[in-house]
Amino acid sequence: MRTLLLAVAIATCTLGRATADPAEDALRAKAETCIRSAAPEVAAKADSLMDAVYAVGWVCGVEVSRVETYDTNARTLADWEGRSSSDQLAGVALDPLTGELKTPPGFKMEWDSASATVLELTRVTPREELTALAARAVVAARTPVKGK
Repeated sequence: MRTLLLAVAIATCTLGRATADPAEDALRAKAETCIRSAAPEVAAKADSLMDAVYAVGWVCGVEVSRVETYDTNARTLADWEGRSSSDQLAGVALDPLTGELKTPPGFKMEWDSASATVLELTRVTPREELTALAARAVVAARTPVKGK
């Protein structure tokens, strides 16, 4: 019963809206498509709702990781841009297909731990949003349709 309540709680979380970044939106769309397409088969085979949610996360792990990687690296790059010159960041870019932060050879950026905020630590991450989507998809797949 506790597992079911946890799945329902996760499923009620809302997904984030589209961002102003087309590359992040494209990565998120791929992850969401994977989750929605995997959920029915995984839900049919799993012993419990939570097993199904975890399995969907595993099946779509690459896609989910790319969204999370892109989000993290976009925030890092924005932080760097806020405290660096454009010359210092020449050649630094985000890979729109993997979310990886590409840097030129010899690039070095000092990390200022004071730039991390408490709000950043408590925000809902893309992984949590996509786990919520997986939970909703699994619950929908396991919910019997009236009349069948």
